[in-house]
Amino acid sequence: MHLHPLRDRGDAEPSTDALPPSATSSRRDRRRRGGPRTPLPLLPIIAVCAGVGLAYVSQTAQATQANYDQTSLIHQQQQLTLEDQQLGSQLAELSASARIIESAQQLGMVTGGTWAYAVAPAAQVATPPAATELAAPSTQSGSSVLGEFGSALLGVFGGPA
Repeated sequence: MHLHPLRDRGDAEPSTDALPPSATSSRRDRRRRGGPRTPLPLLPIIAVCAGVGLAYVSQTAQATQANYDQTSLIHQQQQLTLEDQQLGSQLAELSASARIIESAQQLGMVTGGTWAYAVAPAAQVATPPAATELAAPSTQSGSSVLGEFGSALLGVFGGPA
Protein backbone atom coordinates (compact mmCIF):
# COMPACT_ATOMS: atom_id res chain seq x y z
CA MET A 1 0.00 0.00 0.00
CA HIS A 2 1.24 3.28 -1.06
CA LEU A 3 0.15 6.31 0.79
CA HIS A 4 1.85 8.85 -1.34
CA PRO A 5 2.47 8.31 -5.04
CA LEU A 6 5.48 10.70 -5.20
CA ARG A 7 7.47 8.70 -2.71
CA ASP A 8 7.48 5.77 -5.03
CA ARG A 9 9.39 7.69 -7.69
CA GLY A 10 12.25 8.46 -5.29
CA ASP A 11 11.67 12.24 -4.84
CA ALA A 12 12.78 13.28 -1.38
CA GLU A 13 10.50 16.27 -1.01
CA PRO A 14 7.66 17.31 -3.23
CA SER A 15 7.50 20.93 -4.30
CA THR A 16 4.85 23.25 -2.91
CA ASP A 17 3.23 23.35 -6.33
CA ALA A 18 2.55 19.64 -6.10
CA LEU A 19 0.53 20.04 -2.91
CA PRO A 20 -3.18 20.10 -3.35
CA PRO A 21 -4.85 23.47 -2.74
CA SER A 22 -6.76 21.97 0.15
CA ALA A 23 -3.51 21.37 2.11
CA THR A 24 -3.15 23.27 5.34
CA SER A 25 -1.00 26.40 5.50
CA SER A 26 1.12 24.95 8.32
CA ARG A 27 2.45 22.36 5.94
CA ARG A 28 3.36 25.04 3.41
CA ASP A 29 5.18 27.13 6.08
CA ARG A 30 7.30 24.19 7.13
CA ARG A 31 8.63 23.77 3.62
CA ARG A 32 9.92 27.37 3.46
CA ARG A 33 13.64 27.54 4.32
CA GLY A 34 15.74 30.41 5.73
CA GLY A 35 14.96 33.15 8.19
CA PRO A 36 12.78 36.15 7.70
CA ARG A 37 13.65 38.37 4.76
CA THR A 38 15.76 41.50 5.42
CA PRO A 39 13.67 44.60 5.10
CA LEU A 40 14.95 47.12 2.60
CA PRO A 41 15.45 50.01 5.12
CA LEU A 42 18.14 48.03 6.98
CA LEU A 43 20.46 47.89 3.97
CA PRO A 44 21.62 51.56 4.21
CA ILE A 45 22.22 51.15 7.93
CA ILE A 46 24.34 48.06 7.28
CA ALA A 47 26.26 49.95 4.56
CA VAL A 48 26.92 52.87 6.92
CA CYS A 49 28.12 50.52 9.65
CA ALA A 50 30.43 48.79 7.16
CA GLY A 51 31.78 52.19 6.03
CA VAL A 52 32.45 53.25 9.61
CA GLY A 53 34.22 49.96 10.26
CA LEU A 54 36.40 50.35 7.17
CA ALA A 55 37.24 53.95 8.12
CA TYR A 56 38.22 52.82 11.62
CA VAL A 57 40.47 50.07 10.27
CA SER A 58 42.04 52.53 7.81
CA GLN A 59 42.73 55.10 10.53
CA THR A 60 44.21 52.43 12.78
CA ALA A 61 46.50 51.26 9.98
CA GLN A 62 47.62 54.83 9.28
CA ALA A 63 48.32 55.46 12.97
CA THR A 64 50.34 52.26 13.18
CA GLN A 65 52.36 53.22 10.09
CA ALA A 66 53.00 56.73 11.47
CA ASN A 67 54.13 55.25 14.79
CA TYR A 68 56.51 52.90 12.98
CA ASP A 69 57.91 55.77 10.89
CA GLN A 70 58.40 57.90 14.00
CA THR A 71 60.23 55.09 15.79
CA SER A 72 62.52 54.45 12.83
CA LEU A 73 63.27 58.19 12.48
CA ILE A 74 64.12 58.46 16.18
CA HIS A 75 66.46 55.49 15.86
CA GLN A 76 68.08 57.01 12.77
CA GLN A 77 68.51 60.35 14.57
CA GLN A 78 70.23 58.61 17.48
CA GLN A 79 72.61 56.85 15.10
CA LEU A 80 73.41 60.12 13.30
CA THR A 81 74.01 61.92 16.60
CA LEU A 82 76.43 59.18 17.70
CA GLU A 83 78.22 59.33 14.34
CA ASP A 84 78.45 63.14 14.62
CA GLN A 85 80.06 62.84 18.05
CA GLN A 86 82.57 60.29 16.76
CA LEU A 87 83.45 62.46 13.75
CA GLY A 88 83.79 65.52 15.99
CA SER A 89 86.23 63.72 18.25
CA GLN A 90 88.22 62.50 15.23
CA LEU A 91 88.35 66.05 13.85
CA ALA A 92 89.55 67.43 17.18
CA GLU A 93 92.22 64.73 17.33
CA LEU A 94 93.38 65.35 13.75
CA SER A 95 93.46 69.14 14.08
CA ALA A 96 95.44 69.17 17.33
CA SER A 97 98.60 71.26 16.97
CA ALA A 98 100.83 68.56 18.50
CA ARG A 99 99.72 66.06 15.85
CA ILE A 100 100.25 68.56 13.03
CA ILE A 101 103.78 69.34 14.27
CA GLU A 102 104.54 65.63 14.56
CA SER A 103 103.30 64.95 11.02
CA ALA A 104 105.33 67.87 9.67
CA GLN A 105 108.50 66.60 11.36
CA GLN A 106 107.91 63.14 9.87
CA LEU A 107 107.78 64.78 6.43
CA GLY A 108 111.16 66.46 7.07
CA MET A 109 110.02 69.92 8.03
CA VAL A 110 111.62 71.75 10.93
CA THR A 111 109.98 74.08 13.37
CA GLY A 112 110.75 77.74 12.94
CA GLY A 113 112.50 79.84 15.52
CA THR A 114 111.15 83.03 16.99
CA TRP A 115 109.42 85.54 14.77
CA ALA A 116 111.50 88.45 13.52
CA TYR A 117 110.06 91.67 12.19
CA ALA A 118 111.85 93.99 9.78
CA VAL A 119 111.22 97.69 10.32
CA ALA A 120 111.37 99.81 7.15
CA PRO A 121 112.12 103.53 7.34
CA ALA A 122 109.17 105.82 6.60
CA ALA A 123 109.30 107.23 3.10
CA GLN A 124 108.81 110.93 2.41
CA VAL A 125 105.79 111.65 0.25
CA ALA A 126 106.28 114.49 -2.23
CA THR A 127 103.27 116.71 -2.80
CA PRO A 128 102.72 118.85 -5.91
CA PRO A 129 102.65 122.64 -5.33
CA ALA A 130 98.96 123.01 -6.30
CA ALA A 131 98.01 120.57 -3.62
CA THR A 132 99.66 122.69 -0.95
CA GLU A 133 97.61 125.74 -1.87
CA LEU A 134 94.36 123.80 -1.69
CA ALA A 135 95.35 122.16 1.57
CA ALA A 136 96.27 125.45 3.28
CA PRO A 137 93.57 126.81 5.57
CA SER A 138 91.86 129.97 4.41
CA THR A 139 92.73 133.18 6.20
CA GLN A 140 89.57 135.07 5.37
CA SER A 141 87.38 136.54 8.04
CA GLY A 142 84.49 134.11 7.60
CA SER A 143 84.94 131.57 10.34
CA SER A 144 81.83 129.56 9.63
CA VAL A 145 81.39 127.00 6.93
CA LEU A 146 78.68 129.11 5.33
CA GLY A 147 81.01 132.11 5.21
CA GLU A 148 83.74 130.06 3.54
CA PHE A 149 81.22 128.78 1.00
CA GLY A 150 80.08 132.34 0.20
CA SER A 151 83.63 133.60 -0.27
CA ALA A 152 84.39 130.67 -2.55
CA LEU A 153 81.38 131.51 -4.71
CA LEU A 154 82.40 135.19 -4.91
CA GLY A 155 85.87 134.17 -6.02
CA VAL A 156 84.52 131.90 -8.72
CA PHE A 157 81.98 134.31 -10.17
CA GLY A 158 84.26 137.34 -10.07
CA GLY A 159 82.84 139.23 -7.14
CA PRO A 160 84.90 141.60 -4.96
CA ALA A 161 87.65 139.77 -3.14
